[in-house]
Amino acid sequence: MLVSLVVVGAMWLLLLAAPWGIDDFEGLAFFVIVATYVVAGGLAMGALYARDEVTMRQEILTLLTLWLVAVALWTGIFLNLGVKAEHDPDTAYLVNGVSWTDSIYFALWIATPCFIVWQVPALVSRIVWRRVPSRLKRVARNASPGVRGT
Repeated sequence: MLVSLVVVGAMWLLLLAAPWGIDDFEGLAFFVIVATYVVAGGLAMGALYARDEVTMRQEILTLLTLWLVAVALWTGIFLNLGVKAEHDPDTAYLVNGVSWTDSIYFALWIATPCFIVWQVPALVSRIVWRRVPSRLKRVARNASPGVRGT
């Protein structure tokens, strides 16, 4: 589960904010913040699904929390663009002033699809994993990499 979340998140991160195409500090900061979010979110979801039993309430609260954090991050990004637009006439076309409501509105429109394309492949892997017989799951959990002794 953790691997699928981190791999899918890293794939989208590299497609949308590749670090090698960044030429300023703000772009690099965006990449680091989003990469941290992907890893932390993957760890939170992985820890949730590492439990023997997961309730629907725990699953919904974890997903809702991760989605709200994504919206908060994007709101901060749009607020930063608004501040930058007010102080730098060259970037005024990005955002017209600083507005919490507009920033939250744009954040919802960006964060929600990003969150969905990150979680849907993970959901598919969870469904597949739940259908795997419990005997195979035990074998997968007990398998340890490395040299095996006799």
